[in-house]
Amino acid sequence: MNGVVTGALRASWKLPFISSVTSRRPIVLLYHGTPPRRSGVSMPADAFEQHIQFLTRHFECVPIGGRRKRRAFDKIQVAVTFDDGFRNNATFAAPILRKYRVPATFFLCSRHAEPDRYLWFAYLEALEENFPGDGFSFRGQFMDMSP
Repeated sequence: MNGVVTGALRASWKLPFISSVTSRRPIVLLYHGTPPRRSGVSMPADAFEQHIQFLTRHFECVPIGGRRKRRAFDKIQVAVTFDDGFRNNATFAAPILRKYRVPATFFLCSRHAEPDRYLWFAYLEALEENFPGDGFSFRGQFMDMSP
């Protein structure tokens, strides 16, 4: 019985009824980095392209500021956004977005544009890559990096 319910829930978003009872406002999707391969919390470019293919097939992709009001049985609207403005957004994400004609909004953070000034999670990713054990010692204290 549980499998039937799960299957019904997974398929139900395709039904016109769902779009009639959902919000008339777009769903906002937030992405960060789109590097060529998996890195930290970033989504690799090939997986991002699969997301965009799915979105263009099943939803209406709209810009975050210039959307029209959705009627009850129209496709659910989705606005694609990027946070922090990484270089790989321009080199990998933007060509994919252009290919599928998907509008997107990029929010830029200038902190990591300066040498030796990174966003906090970049420090964690560097620690994870360079200290593969459970942690490391720093100024006489052990920093536990285990989950």
